[in-house]
Order: sequence, then C-alpha cells, then structure tokens
Amino acid sequence: MIKKIIVIYALGLFVSLPVSAKTLYTGKPEQKPLEVAVAFLQDKLPSGDAEGKQIVTLQQSRIYCKSSQLCPLQAKIALTIDGLDDDSIKKKRYELILQFNANQSWEIIKQDITQICQKARGNPNFSKALCR
Repeated sequence: MIKKIIVIYALGLFVSLPVSAKTLYTGKPEQKPLEVAVAFLQDKLPSGDAEGKQIVTLQQSRIYCKSSQLCPLQAKIALTIDGLDDDSIKKKRYELILQFNANQSWEIIKQDITQICQKARGNPNFSKALCR
C-alpha cells in the first residue's frame, strides 16, 4: 500500500503586497482561502486509483475571523505532498499567497514550488533546484 500524505498549513499574513501583483487564479466569492488553494492545485493533487490502494491524509490549520475587521486581507497556504510516485522527487511543496480582492473573493497572487529529492538524487532539503 502506498501512503500519500498531503499537509496544508494556512497562515494569516498582515503585510500587504504590491497592488500590481499578477493574479494567477481567482476563487469564487463563497470560497475560503484553503478551498481556493485546493481548487488551484487540483490537477497536482494525488487522486488515488480505482482500487483504492492509495491513502490521502489531509491536515490543516485554519484562519479564524471574529469579524471582517479582524480578518487578514492576505493569507499564505503551504501544501506539501509526500509519497510521490517519482523516482527522483520525495516531497513537493506549493506555497501560495492569496489576497482578498474588491469583488469579495480570494485570489492567488504568488506561487513558489520547492521539492526534496530522493536519497542520492539531489538536495535533501526543500529547494527549487531540480532533482537528478
């Protein structure tokens, strides 16, 4: 049995990014930051196979808001996929910066992708360097 682990961390950011940041993806008005991130990365997440031999575990921390004045206008989501079916990449991490726009929806304005290589295939820490 192959075990796949997806770990998602959501952290509020209180620093504003430049207004000129290019939008990579815009969520629907009713979606929360985590839902927007998962929709954006949908084709990169493991889906399992028809026989159910793969297990996907999801862990997350959430952004809680008591009122609109206390909610951050930006959020950072880090999604790590462990147990990839890849002979060179061990783990892959997507770090997304989201911002709440004037249309009352979250949009992804920045994406960083890093990875950990398999043993003897490259960097053993998260890095943008390609694995061998």
